Amino acid sequence: MRRRLLLLSALVVLPFALAAGIERALAGNTVSHPQESALDVIAVSKSGYGSGTVTSVPAGIDCGKTCTHSYPHYRAATLTATPAAGSSFWGWSVSYLERDRGVVVISGACPGTGKCHVYASRDHSVVVDATFIPDCVVPKVKGKTLAAAKRSINSHECTVGTITRAASRTIKRGHVLSQAPKQGKRLTQGAQVNLVVSGGRRP
Repeated sequence: MRRRLLLLSALVVLPFALAAGIERALAGNTVSHPQESALDVIAVSKSGYGSGTVTSVPAGIDCGKTCTHSYPHYRAATLTATPAAGSSFWGWSVSYLERDRGVVVISGACPGTGKCHVYASRDHSVVVDATFIPDCVVPKVKGKTLAAAKRSINSHECTVGTITRAASRTIKRGHVLSQAPKQGKRLTQGAQVNLVVSGGRRP
C-alpha cells in the first residue's frame, strides 16, 4: 500500500519534472534535419516499479534507449507500451509543454492501456509518461504462520484476501493450511491470495 501511495504521489509531480527535463533536452540536443525549424519534440518517460519499453510509429522513439524524438509539425505519432516479463502496463499520462502557458496536463488524452496517439506543433512539445507496475507472483505460504504469510504475500505485490479457519490434526494452530491461488500464479498487482488457517485440533 505504501508503495502504491508513493507511486500516485510521484505521478502528481511527474509532469513538472518531465517539463524541466525536456527543456534541458531541447537546449542541449540538436536533431540534424534540413528543416530543423519545423520540428518539435515528443518525449517519453517511464515510471512505476515495473519495467517495459515504448515504441513509436513513425519510427523514432524506442524507449528503451531513445526516449525523445523530433517530428515535423502536426505529424501524429502512435506510441505502444510493451511490459517486460513480470510487469504490467498501468497507463499513460500526457502533458503539453506550451510555449506561453508552461505545463498543461491533458486529462484523458490516452485512456486505458491501448495505443497513445499524440502530435507536436510549433506551439507545444509533448511529454508522455508510461507507467509500468510489477505483477503479483503468488508465493508459497502453506505451513507458514499467518503473520509470516501476510509479509510474504505483500512483498510479492499481492494482497491478503479472505482468511478462514479450520481444525487440523497435522498443522499447528495459527499456521496456513491452504492457499488460493496456488504458488507461482502470476496475476495483476494487488491480486488477492485467500488463506485457510489452522485452528488446531477440535476440542
